[in-house]
Amino acid sequence: MTDLDAAVFRRIGELFDAVADLAPDQQSLMLQDLCPDPSLREQVQALLLADQRGQIFEDSARDHLDELLTTENEGFIAAGTRFGAWCVDCEIGRGGMGVVYRVDRSEGGFRQRGALKLIKRGMDSEAVLARFLREREALARLEHSGIARLLDGGVSDDGRPFLVMEYVEGVSLEHYVCAHPGLRERLELFRQICAAVAYAHRRLVVHRDIKPSNVLVSAEGQCKLLDFGIAKLLDESIGSTDSTATQTRVFTPDYAAPEQRAGGPVGTPVDVYALGALLNLILTGARLRSFEDIAATAGPRAARRIEANPANRPGKIVALARRQLRGDLETIVLRATDSDPERRYASVDALDEDIRRHIVGQPILARRDHAFYQFGKFVSRHRYALSAALLVVAVSIIAALVSLQQAERAREQAGRAETVKRFLTGVFEQASPDENGGQPFTARQLLERGEKQSTRLDGSPSERVEIASLLARLYWDIGDFDRALAIAEQAAAPADAGQIPPRVHAEALLALARVENELRRFPSALDHAGKATQILGALDPDEALDARRQTVSILLRSEDYLRAEPMLHALLADERKRVGGNSRAVANDLIMLATLHYNNGHEQDAVDTVREAIAILKELPRTPPGDMLEAQTRLGLSQLHLYHFEEAESALRDADEIATRIYGADNVQTWTTRSNVIRVLELEGRLEQAIIERQNLLDTQRKALGESNPAQLAIHSKFLAADYRDVSRFREAEALFRESLRLTRLADGLENGPDSVDTLLNLGYTLQLQGRYAEAQKAMDSSYAILKAHSATSSQWLNDARGRIGTLLRLRNRLPESIVELRAASRALAPAADGSGGGSASIRANLLASLSLSELDSGDRDAALKSAREAAALAEGAFPPGNFRRAASLHALALCEIANGDPVAAEIHLRRALDARSPPHADNDPRVLEVQTALIASLVAQRKHAEADTLRAAVEPILKASGTPYSRQLLASLSEIHR
Repeated sequence: MTDLDAAVFRRIGELFDAVADLAPDQQSLMLQDLCPDPSLREQVQALLLADQRGQIFEDSARDHLDELLTTENEGFIAAGTRFGAWCVDCEIGRGGMGVVYRVDRSEGGFRQRGALKLIKRGMDSEAVLARFLREREALARLEHSGIARLLDGGVSDDGRPFLVMEYVEGVSLEHYVCAHPGLRERLELFRQICAAVAYAHRRLVVHRDIKPSNVLVSAEGQCKLLDFGIAKLLDESIGSTDSTATQTRVFTPDYAAPEQRAGGPVGTPVDVYALGALLNLILTGARLRSFEDIAATAGPRAARRIEANPANRPGKIVALARRQLRGDLETIVLRATDSDPERRYASVDALDEDIRRHIVGQPILARRDHAFYQFGKFVSRHRYALSAALLVVAVSIIAALVSLQQAERAREQAGRAETVKRFLTGVFEQASPDENGGQPFTARQLLERGEKQSTRLDGSPSERVEIASLLARLYWDIGDFDRALAIAEQAAAPADAGQIPPRVHAEALLALARVENELRRFPSALDHAGKATQILGALDPDEALDARRQTVSILLRSEDYLRAEPMLHALLADERKRVGGNSRAVANDLIMLATLHYNNGHEQDAVDTVREAIAILKELPRTPPGDMLEAQTRLGLSQLHLYHFEEAESALRDADEIATRIYGADNVQTWTTRSNVIRVLELEGRLEQAIIERQNLLDTQRKALGESNPAQLAIHSKFLAADYRDVSRFREAEALFRESLRLTRLADGLENGPDSVDTLLNLGYTLQLQGRYAEAQKAMDSSYAILKAHSATSSQWLNDARGRIGTLLRLRNRLPESIVELRAASRALAPAADGSGGGSASIRANLLASLSLSELDSGDRDAALKSAREAAALAEGAFPPGNFRRAASLHALALCEIANGDPVAAEIHLRRALDARSPPHADNDPRVLEVQTALIASLVAQRKHAEADTLRAAVEPILKASGTPYSRQLLASLSEIHR
């Protein structure tokens, strides 16, 4: 093809792109404006006509198929038909291979709703049956908040297999996107879908039929991926023994990869392709064009560009502006839907990472490999023609360059090491007891001498920066945070920065970022770590890994988990690629991953992950004690929130011993590990002992730190405040929570920053217990707003906050709002809470208990009893026997039993609740008084009047003296209890 032909070829494609979105009557007018050449216009018109005919045919075929599916009544199942324990309610959907019914199961007072999928008659060939049964095995592997769970399965009376999946209340993907037009919202929604698919891939399951109808979105914006009916298991032990070939060609053409349509090998790339096509739909409202005649006539550019043709739209999704889609997003879609599987993203995680990068304004990775890819293709095509001599020369040149670079780096590092050695030697040579009045020098005195000596050092600017960074780290280690910060800031911003080697400057920035991270100055820490990453990445991507790790660490400490998660997964993948599985860096990444699992309510995953990290650390020639300290701490905290108290205390005491050995008894790190040991006492319910130990620890820190590390004091003030609240010392608790907020503001300079989340929520609960509902609502709303900006919708902490707001709304008699909030929070936690026995299960137990009370107050006794029973079952597995946190579910269940005419069972549950709450709560605590009020009602209903009168005489004066809104509600309840 000549250059002129190529130019004409490109021009046709450009003109086609410019007018294809327009209505047919507008296309000609626009073409006349854009193209004065009649012959060129004629070629474009022919292309547009071919496009239109192809679309008409495609839409007609689809409409005909939909009509056939809609009118086919064979295999209709009437309401009331049973499949095992499941009873059919109604039909909710049909597809090419199965019919889906809404079903209910009711056993032992427990009701559950599901979606039952049944193979249609005429479709029960051996191949389809085998594939349907394989779906059950695939789904059984998948436990993820973004994937509809498998609940049950079996064979119907007429021999057709069925399975029952989680019933998802939500709207179609297209309807949801229509109601949420923002680009950021659409991209975050797409990332949820990617997370679910990536999870399935890690369990060796390929979906193979990702399309809009297989994605539902809840009112809270939580995606659920449906229908793994044609999933291809990568594990050969399940399903067909053929691990590559597609046995049954079932797919949706608009979202099927070319190799899938051709019946070729199928693997994870087909899901990457489908996700790219789905992303195109989410952004533009259009299906991807796949017309071979367009590609042949107008070239790949016209055929592969993102199109927003109104004729292609489902009629709901509004296309975003082209200026928003050109560039990165177009590149991402084109990379994901490349016809060559090797040219697509290597994984769903890689696709997700580029979406994340686009959201935060970082360069996407899809643009980086074009030249290298073309060179690789050239080599593969001409590998036999390339001479051995050229290869030898190329290898020699590369080896020489690498050797020179390594030699230069080695010389640089050796010089820096020698500088530090000379400096330290000089400090210690002057540190004889004679120089200090016969007394040994303290660590602080040595550092002060070293700092003075560094100002007189006749070294290069680079050497001065190196020594300043060292001094900053040493000052931090002895607890002088103000001095550490001041020196680190000097090192990171020298006046003669132009004379500082980039690598030295980057390391100074990282040293400053570490200090700022520990002081919880997160915005500036992120800025400095980001600059260090840019500098080191330009030198060598491998050298930037530590800087990237520091960025993830900052995000985790600031509880910005949404940004941290994809960055951490990418970091871990790159680190494993660089050094393999067993390295200190990989172990540290796994410890951070355990922190993410912990935050998402997957405590057992956190335990398993950190144990993997510990196993790696133990295999290293020398295990860094600081790394083992981090690992044991994370292991202990994860075990603690599974309520495995013995294992938790053992791990946390190991961490405390390591910290004491490394840092000494009076150091921030050691105080933190000691605080974690006290957490065991608090969660066990041994609050009086915990208060004594925590008060002593806080006094020690106040004396040693002053306000040089306000973030540290804020954390321990918050813990002590929570202990005071749980023993009913509300005024002291409120004062300490407010002091914690003041210290947090002092530390991070923000009125309500991420570090304020937990304190605000706990302050709100304390105010609620005092009956100050308006103040409580303000504090809780502030906490929830911060969490919502930084947490996934499935976060246990986000939904705990939402549930507490729902409880407060009930107390303020705003029952419809209360029920909405509590149900949404409970549903969001359900996947993580089922069978976990950890933090998510305990939070969900309390959510359901509060929901049952709202449902009871609104008059729905059946729903209230169901919620209360589920809450009690979860609490039984989540909390240790006798723990006061069990009482909420017992109290709720008892109230429902009284309302449903079973006061005997109610009395049993109320006495257990009272034993759990009193102690630690005082006699005038509303959490005790509400149980006693309910107990009076159960006694009267059983005609145990003497016992009821005695308890009433004790309770009524306390309620009258209190005067809070809740006390007045309880008094009103007592007045309605008659013999």
